[in-house]
Amino acid sequence: MTPVSRAAFFDVDETLVAQKTMFGFLRFHLAAAGRPPADYEGAYRAIQALKDRGATREEANRAYYTLYAGASAAELAAQGRAWYLEQRRAGGFYHGPGTQALRRHQESGDATVLVSGSFFPCLDPVAEHLGATAVLGTPVVVREGRLTGEVRRPMIGAAKAEAPAYRV
Repeated sequence: MTPVSRAAFFDVDETLVAQKTMFGFLRFHLAAAGRPPADYEGAYRAIQALKDRGATREEANRAYYTLYAGASAAELAAQGRAWYLEQRRAGGFYHGPGTQALRRHQESGDATVLVSGSFFPCLDPVAEHLGATAVLGTPVVVREGRLTGEVRRPMIGAAKAEAPAYRV
């Protein structure tokens, strides 16, 4: 294996993909559970209301993950793959300029690292398709195979800059 001397870091939402993956996945997740579209709209509005009342991005991000309390980590991973395939079939999922920049770095031999406030059920299929070297996402807390609704530290804002150094 040829050693890599440089790494390029890419935000995912609205940079590599043309949407906010967390909300696209939440809509899919709730629908897969047989919940009506109004449940998604209510969850989205509740998070927006938090932000409107002055909550930080980190607080809003943490509130988002409480929506998954009790969910099976394995089922979310499977749903993430199904959601991704649905997004790809619909077209327009990837954002051209972002993915073109990523490809240029890959062609130059650079490691490519995806960084996102989203979580791995959304990010893993994207990273696999793009051939990313690594992914830094929001780590959720899982106990006995189920999400607790908590996260260790949202991968947003300062956390992206302070993430452990990626070693190539």
